[in-house]
Amino acid sequence: MKQEIEQFYRRFNIETKEKENIKRFKNSLSKILEKYIGNISLKNEFRDVFIKYTGIEHKDFGTVNVNTEIDIGQKDWLDISGKNYIKFSDTCIGKAFQEDLTNVIKYIQIIFLMDNSIIPSDIKEKLYEEISEIINVFGININIQKENNRYLLYPKGAKELDDALVNDVLVWLGKYDSSRKKFISALEKYQNKEDTRNILDDLRLSLELLVQGIINNKKTLENNKSEIAKILKDKGVNIEISNMYIKLFDYYTIYQNNNVKHGEKCSYNEIEFVIYLTGSFMRLLLTII
Repeated sequence: MKQEIEQFYRRFNIETKEKENIKRFKNSLSKILEKYIGNISLKNEFRDVFIKYTGIEHKDFGTVNVNTEIDIGQKDWLDISGKNYIKFSDTCIGKAFQEDLTNVIKYIQIIFLMDNSIIPSDIKEKLYEEISEIINVFGININIQKENNRYLLYPKGAKELDDALVNDVLVWLGKYDSSRKKFISALEKYQNKEDTRNILDDLRLSLELLVQGIINNKKTLENNKSEIAKILKDKGVNIEISNMYIKLFDYYTIYQNNNVKHGEKCSYNEIEFVIYLTGSFMRLLLTII
């Protein structure tokens, strides 16, 4: 259904202000969370973890105890003695998901990081599917990548670039686990706005480990340049593309040395470019070997 809705918007050139889209996204998100983790969010083990890592105020508009359930309309036709009901939006958890979008994204990530003893894996999978759907419907600038039953949120670039240079690459790196772990680590740090030097270092190491795995040696990235050039030649890659690859590779390693080894600060726009460039290097190698 989401494709039909997106096509409807495009067909009639319907544009909604970003703030309205975000508001609608948060409303839809609230209903999804109410549906799947409403009653889970009333349990102490959930609240302890959520409040610890978000720092939200532990204040509900109503009583929350062992007899409390989330009100989804059942109190109008059920009369159970001793039960009290509260709307999800009136709980401290529900209110948290009406904060600004940056906080909401962080809170979604925390939910996915919770132990399966708190939120079962099948519930996380349903959350992943439905939240991913409304992200696309409302054009929210985040992406959720599933990797080995882990769910990683990171800023979304152009969909075509994300699919080709991030999502596909993560799948294809399945045979090169150490490289994939570093690539995922870089994406996590990028999403969390951590120090750019550490992000760049993870990206460089991810590419270095992939090249080492393909060639079966332990040389540094710079010292494997001739080996990479040989692979491109042996696999029949066009000479202009090969030369472009190696030239970009040279600039890539110089940029890494200047910004990682020498500790220079760089912008997140540059980091996004380097993420996609790293993905481009990897994608070509993984498709020709």
